[in-house]
Amino acid sequence: MEARTFRMAYWQWLLPLMYVAGAGPSTARIEIEHDLLHVQMGWFWFRATVPLQSIVHARRSANAWFSVGVHTDAMGGWIVNGSPHGMVHLTIEPPAAGHFAGLPIRVSNLWLSLEDPEAFVQALTENNPGAA
Repeated sequence: MEARTFRMAYWQWLLPLMYVAGAGPSTARIEIEHDLLHVQMGWFWFRATVPLQSIVHARRSANAWFSVGVHTDAMGGWIVNGSPHGMVHLTIEPPAAGHFAGLPIRVSNLWLSLEDPEAFVQALTENNPGAA
């Protein structure tokens, strides 16, 4: 399968802050390659590699008005977004490996902001029908 890249959604008026924090659009990566989903925000803030077969559910999510950036609930849930809009929620079982600020983490729930969330969900479910 050819790699497919999706753009993270960013709120324009927050871009200066995101650049200062080292998490601007040029540092974001959301890519489906072979049987893996790669997610990155910032040069060192967040990275995760998720096997597609571990994504048991992928769906559009409500807007995340309460946060922009990288946030966790400290129980395996991570929000990685540049905008509160275009949110997608992934349920991951077993949890995937990742890093936050260089520290190892486990990711069992992941919320992402995407410019085209419908295309992203469609791509995930095409490559992993169990995620629908």
